[in-house]
Amino acid sequence: IEIAWGYSGLEGPLDLKWLPLSVERLYAFQSDFYGKIDLTVLPESMVHVDLSMNKFCGDIDLSQLPSNLERLSARHNELTGELDLENLPSSLKELNLGSNFFRGTVNLTRLPENLRYVALSNNRLSGSINLTKLPNR
Repeated sequence: IEIAWGYSGLEGPLDLKWLPLSVERLYAFQSDFYGKIDLTVLPESMVHVDLSMNKFCGDIDLSQLPSNLERLSARHNELTGELDLENLPSSLKELNLGSNFFRGTVNLTRLPENLRYVALSNNRLSGSINLTKLPNR
């Protein structure tokens, strides 16, 4: 099952806890959604989430994403806080969190083996990064 609200003109907060448990894909990009976004309540069936180009704000918890999630994009929002990339699901292939307001350092030494694409540009990240333990593929 897929929910496609991209370019919808919908506006307001988006409470993910009301998504049907059978939803596998959520496309809610380039609309006028705003407020905090709780990724910990995504249905376990979720495979692809695109929340890009909205006005979501606040911290996000990446440590309790659905175990089958393959793609997550929340680029071009107003998300803040530090990024914990150490407990991403092993199924994750693409992660795009660019153009937000994340700060601090990131640990790239415990990324999932299946991860092929990570975009974190245009944030407020700092410090050095260790590139010696990136996924082999």
